[in-house]
Amino acid sequence: MKRLKFGLVERVRKPENPERFRVRLQAPPGLGAVQTFSGRHINVGLDGTVEMSAEDAQFYIRDGWTKLAEWTTDEEAAAEPSKPQPMPQPGSMEWFEMQKRKAEQSGGTV
Repeated sequence: MKRLKFGLVERVRKPENPERFRVRLQAPPGLGAVQTFSGRHINVGLDGTVEMSAEDAQFYIRDGWTKLAEWTTDEEAAAEPSKPQPMPQPGSMEWFEMQKRKAEQSGGTV
């Protein structure tokens, strides 16, 4: 049986905990924290990502934020916690290399 992630069926079936559905987003550069629709104040990680409920994330995704991952707390309990990835300083050689790799992966140019 294929399991639907974040679908209406899943939410209707288990509506008791909307926080069960989690999303990791890439925050725009320069943000240190966000205030969610549900009233939570969440600090942005050093890697520029922020984790929140899928319900709160929908508004940020609609505004152009990039969704990096999604899971349920059931999956999180079974998975290893991910380590934050260091982000190179904008303008550094490492940053230019990262931009070049991203452009190559998306088929664009730097």
